[in-house]
Parts: sequence; C-alpha cells; structure tokens
Amino acid sequence: MKSAVRRTSYRLKGIVKCGNVNCDENEELCASQGIEYYPSFKIYPRGKGKSGIEIDYGGSQFPQFDLLNLIAQVAPLMLPTKSSREKLVAFLEEHDEDRLEEVDELLEDWADREEELFESLQDRYVSAEKMEL
Repeated sequence: MKSAVRRTSYRLKGIVKCGNVNCDENEELCASQGIEYYPSFKIYPRGKGKSGIEIDYGGSQFPQFDLLNLIAQVAPLMLPTKSSREKLVAFLEEHDEDRLEEVDELLEDWADREEELFESLQDRYVSAEKMEL
C-alpha cells in the first residue's frame, strides 16, 4: 500500500497530497476521522475545517464501473471552486447590478449561512423571472 501511495503522491504532485496513517500507532486520529477498517480511503477538500469524505471503491463485478464511480466522487473535490463572494457578484451581475455595492455587507450578514442566502436570492429573482414569463 505504501508504494502505491508514494507513486500516486508523486504523479499528482501539486494537485493532491497523499499520505497514509498507521491506525495501530495513531488510534486516536483514526477514531476521530471515523476510520474503522484497512484499507480505508478518505479525501479532504481544500480549505480548513472541512471534513474528510470516505471514498467507496470496488465491490461490483465490473471494475470499470468502480473506477468511474471513484472518479465521479473525487473529481468535484479536486476542481477549484468559486468563493461565495465570486458567486454572489456573478449572481447580482446577472440579476440586479444595482445591489453590487452590497456584496460585502450581504456576506457579513449571512456569514456561515451562504447557502441560505443563495436560496433566498434564487427565490427572489429566479422565481420572479419565471412568473413574469
């Protein structure tokens, strides 16, 4: 397993960091991450404080499907994502340019509830546009 991790780490240098943990020596860490068996694979999205996501692998009669499922799980986590500010600016540019000055204030008011903010804006602007049609 160690050689596969080293090889993967080398090939994905600058894109993904790979490592392995011996749960016999680091029981507390493994328990805190919910790792219950060997081998277990987790991927951690970029950004502090994000939880690891367990990667399901294998188990079907068709390894090709297993590989495609693995790619589907991992790819979104590796792609760069827009910040809440970038998303909000893009949304307001499309739907209400007059409110662009309020971006920072909105983000401050809705801190840690950005998804709710976007849902609210969707309801307000996108639903209203559909009703006008």
